[in-house]
Amino acid sequence: MDLDNETKKNVKREFVFGDKKNSENLFIERWYQLLKPNGRFGVVLPESVFDTTENKYIRLFIYKYFKVKAVVSLPQATFEPYTSTKTSLLFAQKKTADEIEQWNELWGKHSNEWSLLKTRCEKEVEHFIHGKEISKKWAISKENEDKRKDNVLRLLKDHLEEDDTGLSLKELVENYQSEIIELCRFDKDTKESFGYINTWWVFGEVAKKLSYKIFMAEVEHVGYKRTKRGERPMPNDLYRVNEQGEVLVDDGVKEAALDYMREVEWV
Repeated sequence: MDLDNETKKNVKREFVFGDKKNSENLFIERWYQLLKPNGRFGVVLPESVFDTTENKYIRLFIYKYFKVKAVVSLPQATFEPYTSTKTSLLFAQKKTADEIEQWNELWGKHSNEWSLLKTRCEKEVEHFIHGKEISKKWAISKENEDKRKDNVLRLLKDHLEEDDTGLSLKELVENYQSEIIELCRFDKDTKESFGYINTWWVFGEVAKKLSYKIFMAEVEHVGYKRTKRGERPMPNDLYRVNEQGEVLVDDGVKEAALDYMREVEWV
């Protein structure tokens, strides 16, 4: 859509991400504005919302303000011939104020932890890789080698192999130089809303504390296939219908994605 300048100003004023180019994400913000705590939404979204780097900010927004209940990936041809965009269904529930505060506390805690690790691990790279002497001004000058090694291990966490704990501090830094440098970078595209931190590292820690089940499925067929010549029947992996075309509900059969989605708890 082409918006006039006044409308653009209003969008930027009313939406946290009003200046981002992916306009579909504004609807996610709008649902947060409109829903009551524990209110629900179900929506079709481009699959790029779920897996591209440029949409990282809206995924963080969703995780912060909503409890994701289900994600169902649809086949590429679902909306053809109108669009070939691959889409997914997202079902989520707005968090309560207490749940959002819990997220904020954990995000702040692990953001601070990352900042401390970044300061120390960058100096380890300067020392062991670039040959700089440890300055008395550096935080690692006040820590023993075991503590310094623990810092590096903590930053690397999921990158480590099983026997890496047996490596010396110097060997760790030399073996994982590129990973340490990458983990010490903050994400520029999310800094305004989530801080000057590495969001992958911080989110990984928050997610461990707030872990919950998410129903996920990928369906190959949705009952039809549309082409420029028309529509032809296909199997339906999304839901089942009877001879009258009515959606079958709670009949004890589990075949389609909807049958399993009915077990999702909305609490």
